Amino acid sequence: MSAWLHFRKVSFYQYVRSPIGIFTLFFADSLYHREHGLTSATSLDTTEHVVLYFAASWCAACQEVTPLLRHFYTTYAPRQNFEILLVPHDRSAEALRAYVHRAALPWASVPFQDGQARQQLDAWYGMDTIPYLVLLDKRGRVLASSVRDGVNVGPLPVLTALRQRWQARP
Repeated sequence: MSAWLHFRKVSFYQYVRSPIGIFTLFFADSLYHREHGLTSATSLDTTEHVVLYFAASWCAACQEVTPLLRHFYTTYAPRQNFEILLVPHDRSAEALRAYVHRAALPWASVPFQDGQARQQLDAWYGMDTIPYLVLLDKRGRVLASSVRDGVNVGPLPVLTALRQRWQARP
């Protein structure tokens, strides 16, 4: 069972002292992927960085950001250890499924039916605006965000921060 999506109650002290990171503080059986349907969420346990992408099918700005993210993902995912995870704000499971297929998203999403995981991710990392991106390290620390001083500055600062992390590696 993956350590990524459902919060398990642990003390702050246990979390900080834990060598295992945030991926063991969450539990989910599955993620939704357009090509594979529901898949195991365990793949996120070995990911160095996760970009949470808060978006919805009805959001016009999201429709503009998604192609840029798709290009970035297909360019870098084969050789870098990162993942994008869609945190949907759709109004129905069918709307989410249609969006994932229409936009040909190559990354997974939190299943619409998993409202608890979506709410927890919103509570921890979300904003009152979409599209919203947040770059996390494997311990769940925020490294970059697409919102600065309450203003959505777009996806480029997040993608740039991720690329800089790759370049800084030995």
